Amino acid sequence: MKNIVFAVFSLFVMMPAVMADCNTPVTISYVGNQEPDDNEFLYESEREYLLAKQGYINSGKKNSGDGHAYECDMGKSGGCGRTDVVPMAPGHVFEGQVIDREVQYQCKNPGIVDNRWVVVEDGICHTKGFGDIAVGDCVPGDGGCKKLTDIDCSGYSKTDILGVEFKGVCFEGPLFKCVATKCRGGMTADKDGKCVASAMPVEPTPPTKPEVPVKPIKPVAGKCHPSVCTSELCKACCAKPSTETIWTPSVNKCVCVNGGDFVQEGGAWNCKASNNQLKYECDSLLMAKVASWKTKCADFADVLTDIAALETYCANTPAKDTFLRLYDELKGGVDTMCVGKKVLLIGEAQQKVQKAIGDLRASVADLEVSKWKTEEGKFNTARLASDSIAGVVLGTAGGLITSSVVKKHQVEDGFEDLNCTIGGQTVAGWGDEFTVGIH
Repeated sequence: MKNIVFAVFSLFVMMPAVMADCNTPVTISYVGNQEPDDNEFLYESEREYLLAKQGYINSGKKNSGDGHAYECDMGKSGGCGRTDVVPMAPGHVFEGQVIDREVQYQCKNPGIVDNRWVVVEDGICHTKGFGDIAVGDCVPGDGGCKKLTDIDCSGYSKTDILGVEFKGVCFEGPLFKCVATKCRGGMTADKDGKCVASAMPVEPTPPTKPEVPVKPIKPVAGKCHPSVCTSELCKACCAKPSTETIWTPSVNKCVCVNGGDFVQEGGAWNCKASNNQLKYECDSLLMAKVASWKTKCADFADVLTDIAALETYCANTPAKDTFLRLYDELKGGVDTMCVGKKVLLIGEAQQKVQKAIGDLRASVADLEVSKWKTEEGKFNTARLASDSIAGVVLGTAGGLITSSVVKKHQVEDGFEDLNCTIGGQTVAGWGDEFTVGIH
């Protein structure tokens, strides 16, 4: 809706993207005055919305961080075009509000400045691959429902990811799904299209008007909602970012993206490397930089805490993707806190030095050379420091000319009338040692 910064030329650049499939949520790159609450974004869960909202803040309004959403914008990579329809399960977020019912949305963008999602209420599943399918009908073929492969169903919701043959059905919502009719691994499909272990093969008998579930849930690998979970394992798996774990409901298992097993230790669930799995070691060059930041950031306790946390993570069972993400976040903190604030402190110190120099110059400017002379222009003996050390102002040619005299003879030797003068001024008598300099 707020994407108003594109020129008309962008239309020709972005037109090929209209043909891209709108399959899964993507990381959002905000343009112009876009915000996470705009009606051109759909979030599958409140967690995804909160991740996007915090990412928007942390990135300086540039992207959604770890949050993902469906974006109604035919010009964006992974964005949705004019005819794309997305079914959302209960618990999704639209315009900043949690929606506790299943809703179908269609992307509407008649112009390049008014992209938005609208609720679909016409009872028709609009599909790109199979055309328009009415609620209760399936994709027709061979006198019944057409047999679809997992390739035919790529990009559409499936009742089970272990299916190898499907039928395409339009459910209430409307919501289009590929219902599994045949499964891999010796499993069989039940009436709801779920792959279950069974010794007896079950021949699916697809009805012309399939039974419609009351509240169908869209099972997407790696995405789950609390309403789906009934076990502690499922809830723990879903609490992790989708970049770390994937919940597979058909086999009731949590899969670690970077390998290993999802286990509970000390009351916390985490991915742990298997005994036969090679342990990833954090990049030594990057860790050397991290070590150097300890000195650079010695005055910043928060950054030192983050450095210690990263080192602890690398000492256990690190994963490459997670390590690189943590490193990038730490580097951002170093650049912002350590470098930025130290430059500011140096600038403040320079300002203080400049002020002190200015004050000193002002004080020197107030000094008057005439204070070293009497009204008759003769040397002011009252300004002598003592009888043994004397200072004489001789002139100002290129500087303040002074002489210092050290009285060696306090007793008259008969040569009292002999003396040394500079510029008509007596600076020393008989037996005195003196120096002359320019300041």
